[in-house]
Amino acid sequence: SPATAETIGVATTAVPASEYFWVQTKGPCAVLTDGTLVAGDFAVNSTSVNGAVMPSAAVETDGPPVGKVMSVNADTEKSLIRLMLE
Repeated sequence: SPATAETIGVATTAVPASEYFWVQTKGPCAVLTDGTLVAGDFAVNSTSVNGAVMPSAAVETDGPPVGKVMSVNADTEKSLIRLMLE
């Protein structure tokens, strides 16, 4: 589903309600992949899979980038993204 708020980071595990957690905002991070990413391109929040990133055709229309793709894995797997959130 589309994001309802600004992305603040990537949680490294599922977080129960009312619990504290750590999020990563910069550097290499394994992130769920939605679609076909290309190394070196920007990744943005997925519009159809919660917690995933998708390829960005144009950052101006797809929203702010989550980061740049470092290493690609298959759709529904985790790809390595250099996060650029802050």
